Amino acid sequence: QYHPFTSPAYAWHFTSALRVPSDFNFMEYVLIIVRAIHAFARPGTPRGPPKGYAEEFRNVKIVSPDTALTDAFLAFTQPKSSFFHSVVAFVVRLAFGWMKLTVTVDVASLDSVMQLQAPLVLCPTHRSLLDFVIIGATCLQFQPILPTLRMPQVAADAEFSGLPFLGWALAWLGAFFVRRGGGAVQPEPALRAQVGKVFHRGRPLEVFLEGMRSRGRRQLRLRTGLLKTLRDISQRTVALVPLALSYELLPEDEAFYRELSGLPREKLSTRDLLTWALRGLRGELPPLGEARLRLGRQHTLDSSSDLDQLVAGVQRELVELTSLTTIHARALAELLELPPTAVASAFEKSGVPIRESKLPTPKSQLLQASLWPLVLQAATLHPLRSKLPRQWARWLVEGVFDAKEEPEEAVSSQKVLDKDAFDVSALAAALTLHLEAAEAIAVKASEALREGGMVEVTEEHLVQELLANAAMNGQHLPGPLARGAASIVASKTKVSSASLGGKSSSSSKPRQPAAVGVLWPSASTDKAQLSSEEALDRWGYKDTRFVAQYFDGKPAAQITSKRYPGLAGQPMYKLWELFTRELSVPMNVRDVLPERPMPQLPKPEEGLEEVLTAALPTGRSCFDAESRLRAGTGHGLADIWRLRTRQLPRIPDAVVRPESEEEVQAVLSAATAFADGKGFAVVPVGGRTNVTSATACPPKEVDPRPFVALDMRGLSKIVWVNAEDGVAMIEAGITGMALKESLSKFGVTMGMEPDSMEFSTLGGWISTRASGMKRARYGNIEDMILEVRLVTPAGALWQRHSESSTAGQTAIGRASTGMSLPGLVLGSEGCLGVVTSAVVRVRPLPQVIEYQSVVFADWARGAMWMREVARLPAALRPASCRLMDPKQLALARALREESSSSTSKGLRSLLQDAFLRWRGVSIDSAAAATLVFEGTKPEVALQQRTLAGLVAKAGGVWGGASSGEAGYALTFAIAYLRDFGMDYRILSESLETMAPWSVIGAVWPAVQSAVEAEHRALRLPGRPFMSCRMTQLYDEGGVLYMYFAVCTAGLAPERALEAFSRIEHAARAAVMASGGCLSHHHGVGKLRASLLPQTQSPVLTKALQELKTTFDPANVLGARNGVWAVPQDEATHEQVEKEPNDAAVH
Repeated sequence: QYHPFTSPAYAWHFTSALRVPSDFNFMEYVLIIVRAIHAFARPGTPRGPPKGYAEEFRNVKIVSPDTALTDAFLAFTQPKSSFFHSVVAFVVRLAFGWMKLTVTVDVASLDSVMQLQAPLVLCPTHRSLLDFVIIGATCLQFQPILPTLRMPQVAADAEFSGLPFLGWALAWLGAFFVRRGGGAVQPEPALRAQVGKVFHRGRPLEVFLEGMRSRGRRQLRLRTGLLKTLRDISQRTVALVPLALSYELLPEDEAFYRELSGLPREKLSTRDLLTWALRGLRGELPPLGEARLRLGRQHTLDSSSDLDQLVAGVQRELVELTSLTTIHARALAELLELPPTAVASAFEKSGVPIRESKLPTPKSQLLQASLWPLVLQAATLHPLRSKLPRQWARWLVEGVFDAKEEPEEAVSSQKVLDKDAFDVSALAAALTLHLEAAEAIAVKASEALREGGMVEVTEEHLVQELLANAAMNGQHLPGPLARGAASIVASKTKVSSASLGGKSSSSSKPRQPAAVGVLWPSASTDKAQLSSEEALDRWGYKDTRFVAQYFDGKPAAQITSKRYPGLAGQPMYKLWELFTRELSVPMNVRDVLPERPMPQLPKPEEGLEEVLTAALPTGRSCFDAESRLRAGTGHGLADIWRLRTRQLPRIPDAVVRPESEEEVQAVLSAATAFADGKGFAVVPVGGRTNVTSATACPPKEVDPRPFVALDMRGLSKIVWVNAEDGVAMIEAGITGMALKESLSKFGVTMGMEPDSMEFSTLGGWISTRASGMKRARYGNIEDMILEVRLVTPAGALWQRHSESSTAGQTAIGRASTGMSLPGLVLGSEGCLGVVTSAVVRVRPLPQVIEYQSVVFADWARGAMWMREVARLPAALRPASCRLMDPKQLALARALREESSSSTSKGLRSLLQDAFLRWRGVSIDSAAAATLVFEGTKPEVALQQRTLAGLVAKAGGVWGGASSGEAGYALTFAIAYLRDFGMDYRILSESLETMAPWSVIGAVWPAVQSAVEAEHRALRLPGRPFMSCRMTQLYDEGGVLYMYFAVCTAGLAPERALEAFSRIEHAARAAVMASGGCLSHHHGVGKLRASLLPQTQSPVLTKALQELKTTFDPANVLGARNGVWAVPQDEATHEQVEKEPNDAAVH
């Protein structure tokens, strides 16, 4: 019997003792009644309760596939829902309908949130991007009858904030974004304020303690960083409630499976979301079945809480609350070749209920991407997990409680399977067969890697090896199984990182997160404050380097000074992501090579200091360790890696810095007379930018004499400039940047601008036969040199002018007077004599310098366009024209990451990509050219008009002047990236070659194939990063500048260098075999000397060696580079570089 009641606002003709609240909403009450009628009074339902009404109340359907009209009705009639929430609810219901997803809730589990005395924090499992959508829809549905389950505010990963539209929508729905990193969540003031607002509004907080979506549905270790932040900033007691989401299938199953199989992780993007929505509208999405929610009991978090114990309790419940359906039983049955009913029965006997699947009955076997997540989800449940091998049980559930609660004794994999008495023990025995087989394969692979020189085998490296071996042998090893086996085997064989040149750990205790503080050295704010001091064991200036650290909880790189304005000030998240993605290796920002003190150097030979002091004025000789190390090493990978890992090669006994030609001659004379004719050897050194080990001292077994480095930077003056004749005399030790600045004061320029111009010298350019970025306008070094002065032990060499270096102050541009001295000196690499000065061509400063860039659909189209530019007359070509391949372009874009807000960045990037796609260009496969125009205004205008026609013909898109200027300027900063990679044991180097147009298309593919083959043979982790750019154009061909990088993590430093040298040698051999030259502008040095005989006749080699004897009979200039490298030097390099392609590195 119902008692009548009334409302104070609507008086009826009768009265009652029952009164409703004054804020009673009549329309809301009507909507609840109508919704109840829709839910229970269905067409065709007989009077009275339906047969399964009790089940309907135990497992309430929040969402199930229905018509759009019904979805709209249920969304817009939701009580206490704003219009915006109703719109989102409608869209969510439509999306769930596309996926044929049914969402149910275990109503009995809601009891834990019925009566709450503290703010609610929901702690769900994290399996899918659907998690927060499902939880939000569920809370919205229950809100009218269960006020504690209001729409929660989600602590979402900051990755979502950069997504246009989706990021905004999440923020409007109440999400706030948290960056996790390094085991901690940074307690910013903004985060503190946001959490305070959530609790003040009375809305629940939703926190995914696993931190990331579990690949394969294992239970990941719960993180405590955000809970610590909540505890510290909430200043109140908080109720944590576990929430287990159990799925049948996930939309990410296929992507996760690919990721577990070694493919790169797919980044979130709005474009992918839109593509997915279009598939949904077309009805192309596969059905997902059921997602079931079950809540656990309350766990109290306050200032006295033991977080480890608290998290253990939460995780235990998350595992226990997992639900299974018949599709899970089917997956296990297919894997183990058992009847699905037997598997389901085994679970039910152990107390695990099996619900009926909402998926249609499949007509064929499950795909591997669907099967393995279902298997692993079932295996996490205690009845099955407790009977698996202990190490596998701990892998399935990574929780802290496993360390205290050991699994039951695992059943033997040899147990006979009795199908008539099948139970969970028999199920575990059958599954163990697969697990142990995978583990045995992983053990063999690990042993093979160690035999190949790996000191430490990481999980990622072992996964890569397992999957690669399986593919080569025609076998199929599922990615999740390979990853589990690799994790188990790698954890058994971990070694101290001290043997790898890394930081050693003296304690087995887990490392606590570092306190939030300064992330990296502050960038200099003014160029006037920049230091000119050069680094010793890195490229460039001491105050400038790339470093990595967690910025706002997310790993990023940053450069430490404002020397290069386009790079300074902002964290480069994309740069860090590019390294990890392209190399396919995990990187930890804190796992870097340590900065170690230099070892003690041997003392100079007795008497050497006295001889040098007597030969030169006071202060010209140095014997300290740093000076000797600088002079005895260049900037090639081998030199810098040895310095970084303290594998010191032989270094000079002394360094002298003469300041005149006479002082140079005095040093060479002293070298001949030293130690009663025994003598000492001299190696000229310029800016220390050589990459061929040209300034390295030969081993003592080859040359036992003392070595003295001749630092030529003391001769760095502009002797004279004749602007009328367009010539200038310049001392050889001047650096490129100083030369450019000094000549500009006379209104002229030499135009020589190599990538290394900040440090390289005129003498070094001559000695290596160098080239510059603006060769198209100014020529190579051989086109600029008119005269040269060379000091040898036999005396000074000059040609065309008198012995006086200042006589005439002009030069003859060309004379037919026999062989040319510059022709002999160019490329001599310090072995024929010491270049002290040169007369060079100079030209008036350009009236106009303009930059531009062009984007092409791919490398092939860009290369065809470059070929057309090369066909133009020289006067119509730009001063610089460089084509970057897609990876080089991605690197340039990562270096130019903007510091604006993430949403605006994302929107701008989306619009740029959309424009390029409209023009037929995908940024992922695009190539780009950077252009520099120099000259008079008419010259530049004519060049630009000419190129515009070629750009239109090639289908290119103009990229703008700012991109062109930035691309040109970035050249100076890219060199720092090699040493940044070296911090993380990533070794990289560049190869340059000139190839004829008829064969140039074959060179880069050949190099890629050679590097990949050597990388596989050496079994190095990850994959090689390779990129290419075309930097210069000739009538006959083009110049390719090729980069490759490999990760050597796990190898001892000396083995790492050996492995890299093998790859580098294979790449150079591939260049020459496909028609390229040995070097276009870096020279030969010692590194490439073993390949030089392939490029010239033995008679020429012998003639050049005998020529040196005339100039230097005692071999005072003993650097032994190029043709003057002795057989012992070549043998040394060949021993490293020409090993057979076996698996081990010897």
